[in-house]
Amino acid sequence: MIRAGNLYIDRSAPWKLAKSGELGLLTEVLANTCEVLRRAALLVAPAMPEAAREILRQLGRGEDEGSWPALAWEGWPGGRLAEPKPIFPRIEPERQAALIAKWVPAEASAPSAGSAPSATPPSAMAPAPSATAPPPVSAPAAVAFDDFARLDLRAAKILAAETIPKADKLLKLTLDVGEAEPRTVVSGIAPAYTPETIVGRTIIYLANLAPKKIRGVRSQGMILSAGDADVLGLSALDKEVPPGTPIR
Repeated sequence: MIRAGNLYIDRSAPWKLAKSGELGLLTEVLANTCEVLRRAALLVAPAMPEAAREILRQLGRGEDEGSWPALAWEGWPGGRLAEPKPIFPRIEPERQAALIAKWVPAEASAPSAGSAPSATPPSAMAPAPSATAPPPVSAPAAVAFDDFARLDLRAAKILAAETIPKADKLLKLTLDVGEAEPRTVVSGIAPAYTPETIVGRTIIYLANLAPKKIRGVRSQGMILSAGDADVLGLSALDKEVPPGTPIR
């Protein structure tokens, strides 16, 4: 249902309706979107009661808590929308791939041959403006050599490590990567390593990952580690090599 709602928003483009002054259709699109969110909150409430309660509050439908959506699409019942605030905590970039791999494995996300879709968009969404739907996204079965060659993997030596205030899982690392200036990386390895135990180690470093600010620290790349949601060990080399040595 959420995927159908996302597709509906993409195809309806309410931002364009607002610019063109099509207020009647804009109101219909926003009302349908609110109803999808209301139904999603009611359906997920048994497993995520606090998140569902907050969604309903922001939709102005707190009185619906504890109920179940009607089987038939009855449309948005109306409500005074509250100021929107993020409901789910942000997941640091270094954990995203591991969590996705753990909870949504590639083989599970692809439907088997002959299987029926799990849900269909509500009939009320049919009047959306026509547009070409984006192609379905699926995990690639293989990585082309040219794509792999774009990764700048290097040996790096950890010069310093320190904790980050109010971030129990993160360490701020200073790396010698064979350049004039060291690089700074924020890594979620604190549950497995203390700063004192990793200084001086040579690890594998992804140098051309776009910089990103994490907890106020500019992280310039990523170090590689083994494990799924939890870090089990740092990637390393079986021999000491100079910092900055390319890894192929």
